[in-house]
Amino acid sequence: MPAPLLIAQGAINVPPSFVHRITKYDPADRDEHGHYTGAEEAVSDHGPVEAAYLNAARFHRLTPQNLDAARTGLGPRALLTVWPDLNPDVGAVLATLPEEGSAEFVWETQNGTIRHAVVDDTEYDELATLVADARAACALPVHLDERHPLLCAALPDGDGVLRARW
Repeated sequence: MPAPLLIAQGAINVPPSFVHRITKYDPADRDEHGHYTGAEEAVSDHGPVEAAYLNAARFHRLTPQNLDAARTGLGPRALLTVWPDLNPDVGAVLATLPEEGSAEFVWETQNGTIRHAVVDDTEYDELATLVADARAACALPVHLDERHPLLCAALPDGDGVLRARW
């Protein structure tokens, strides 16, 4: 059975389609857990709002071996979105990108880190260079009405009550 791709989003009050559009920061500025490590200031004059957005979406490639570790890293109110597994033919995935418009490109690096970026048709050449040594990849639509994951779920608070708003 192929390993599904899990997107875990933090507890923030914005629709999922906007959570995935984190394009202000370079995805290379994240550590192996998906946390932002770049030089840009992550706290605005309104408080740590941007920090929540920077750490809002994390991708995990689930296997029987890492399922428990991925689960322990999720907090209450996390929105989970499960997609089919990444395709090992990265070139074929690049060929499926839309001729016009944007897509979210997700790939696994050689060290097993899952990275993602929202790209448009003007950035495909740069993306192909960036993912040249990727192990596997997939392309996801960015528009909410075009996104059809395998399943979505939300984790309840510690008392068992679901208090999430999306």
